[in-house]
Amino acid sequence: MIIRKSAQEIDTMARAGKVVAETLALVEEHLQPGITTGELDALADEFIRSHGGVATFLGYKGYPAATCLSPNSMVVHGIPGKTKLEDGDILSVDVGVTLDGFVADSAWTFPVGTISADAQRLLATCKAALEAWIAEEFIRSRGGVPTFKGYKGYPAATCLSPNSMVVHGIPGRTKLENVDILSVDVGVTLDGFVADSAWTFPVGTISADAQRLLDACKAALEAGIDKARVGNTIGDISEAVQTVTEAAGFSVIRSLVGHGVGRSMHEDPQVPNFVSAYKGPELKEGMTIAIEPMITAGAAEVYIHDDEWSISTADASLAAHFEHTVAVTAQGPRILTGKTGVLVP
Repeated sequence: MIIRKSAQEIDTMARAGKVVAETLALVEEHLQPGITTGELDALADEFIRSHGGVATFLGYKGYPAATCLSPNSMVVHGIPGKTKLEDGDILSVDVGVTLDGFVADSAWTFPVGTISADAQRLLATCKAALEAWIAEEFIRSRGGVPTFKGYKGYPAATCLSPNSMVVHGIPGRTKLENVDILSVDVGVTLDGFVADSAWTFPVGTISADAQRLLDACKAALEAGIDKARVGNTIGDISEAVQTVTEAAGFSVIRSLVGHGVGRSMHEDPQVPNFVSAYKGPELKEGMTIAIEPMITAGAAEVYIHDDEWSISTADASLAAHFEHTVAVTAQGPRILTGKTGVLVP
């Protein structure tokens, strides 16, 4: 039976969840080679009780500890005890807290000291898989529909494109590594209208050159948005994006462009990121467009993978992609996919 919770009950669960999150952070803080899983469990149990909670797992069907601590090849339900953690281990920490009659439950796998590249990839991939599922569930929980899923047969809710892949990466078994970058492209349909945005994120610690690429692409987006004003043309946006990109020493991809967006994901007009004979229409109040610089650290040429979706740079250079859905208003550009829906002054 599915049990629905009231708003007040959800708030109570959130308080329990806060204790869970803080307990996970406490365990992470004390993770070091030589500490035992029993010592970590004692710290967690004391912390939970000091915050008014009860360790949910303790006594559940006879389980003897406050947490489940599972190192390396142990997946779940590891009983804390005398096991000493070593440099290079990974540890799954699963915590449940009961507070005011409600339970919150969360788990995270942490590195102990310096772990191998393969172990780091495993952790990053598991986190990405969780976030991909979360993305679709989050969209649907807010009354929306993932616009991309099913569009011309596309199989996923988001487009996740790492490193030299520019756009349309299909989420799957790709393992993310420290120093990777990942373009996350999300479209949501709500009440008959579409909003579309993308952001390229660092995975762990990235190189200075990769960070410069991300900074330049974001700056190009901001420059393009600033030109989305009544009386300007699409070409003004194009020129602004290209100027910022090339001044930073990067290349604009010519075969991929932005677009109008509204009741459909792709509407007129096209919004190129480069200057050409096409100037596009004059911008008028009420127009809504997706401005999306797609740039590379190398040449502008790209190719389509065998899956007929994923597009990568031909020379394997890093690519970045930033995008906002923007409305042209009498007061200036309005970013519809920003956290606050701000007007750009």
